[in-house]
Amino acid sequence: MDKRYYAFISYKREDEKQAKWLQDKLEHYRFPTNLNGRTDLPKNVRPIFRDVTDLTPGILAEEINKALNDSQWLIIVCSPRSAKSPWVCKEAQSFIDSGRADRIIPYVIEGVPFSGDEATECYPEALLNMKGNKELLAANVNEIGREAAAIKILARMFGLRFDTLWQRHTREQKKRRIIWGTIAAFMVVVSMLISGYFYWANNEIKEKQNKLLISQSKYLASEAKKEYDKGNITKALRMALYALPKDLKNMDRPYVPEAEIMLRECDKPQKEGIYSRSILQHVNQVNSAQFSPDGKYIVTAFDDNTARVWDAKTGEPVTEPLKHEDSVNSAQFSPDGKYIVTASYDYTARVWDAKTGEPVTESLRHEGPVYSAQFSPNGKYIVTASWEWDKTAKVWEFPPLEELIDKYRNDPEHDWSLTDEEKAEYSLE
Repeated sequence: MDKRYYAFISYKREDEKQAKWLQDKLEHYRFPTNLNGRTDLPKNVRPIFRDVTDLTPGILAEEINKALNDSQWLIIVCSPRSAKSPWVCKEAQSFIDSGRADRIIPYVIEGVPFSGDEATECYPEALLNMKGNKELLAANVNEIGREAAAIKILARMFGLRFDTLWQRHTREQKKRRIIWGTIAAFMVVVSMLISGYFYWANNEIKEKQNKLLISQSKYLASEAKKEYDKGNITKALRMALYALPKDLKNMDRPYVPEAEIMLRECDKPQKEGIYSRSILQHVNQVNSAQFSPDGKYIVTAFDDNTARVWDAKTGEPVTEPLKHEDSVNSAQFSPDGKYIVTASYDYTARVWDAKTGEPVTESLRHEGPVYSAQFSPNGKYIVTASWEWDKTAKVWEFPPLEELIDKYRNDPEHDWSLTDEEKAEYSLE
């Protein structure tokens, strides 16, 4: 090589990021030792001149000119910004004036060459005025992508066919992806095996410890009950307290309900019965639970396809189960406490009378499982949300029965009463 630099990259400061990427890409590209019989290709294409990497602050214009003269090629990062830059234009003109117009490679990152529109033109004036400018072989990122554009520049610089170089590049990239993918997969498997072993071992230890602590807590709770029955309330309280976690957010031992029941029983004499205890026993998983607005009732939803209404004080069921065809995901009271809306995996939401447990509307249907349903604050609307393949939320109008009846009985424009003939037809009178 009779020049110091393989190429000089000319660019507008706003395009520095793209210029730096191109420099790194070109300088780190490795040619094969033998490509189509070519043995003269360098191992790598460096150095490439870019002023931010090669010049010190306060550099003189003559040193720029020296770098231009010491470069085999001029690569211009073309954009509407660089097209307006007098420095980019001067650098291009310098190459043209030295008889090396054929060694200019436009690298188009934005805009349109020869557009004639100031807003989109990406070539500096020096290129536009150059004789035979239509023959400029640009590497256009917008057309082929920046990776291929970089390879196209290399093919131009070393007299290679772009297709040949690009095909080789893509093959090498594919090989690297396969190799690194294999290594990554292997490391993931190894990591999973190691993590899995330690996780299993740790869980085994924790499981044994938890079983021992649960057994201990249940034993203490039963002994606390005996002491309570004997009248030793203080001792029973201390035993129940010992059987419970010190911090429920960061538990040092498993929670057992028997210990909590005993603690509350022991606390009753001291708090004058302020606490009451109800366990709403389910067979299947409980998915939601909510108090009524007045706090007298609780509604729960669970996986046996039902929701249930309970007396909050006694824990006794108030109505028959509110039945769906599949698991009930949520159950919510209306703001006035008169109604309950349930959401189910059977693609429906349903509205029920909170006192009787009877349905009061047709099912509110989705195309997939309904995850949640809730009344608006004024109780006149219901919003439902579905998941999986439905992926919608719907808003439904819900007038309470009283309002719906009044709407028609008090309609000033229509009389919705049965006629005498209709009454006689159905033997109503």
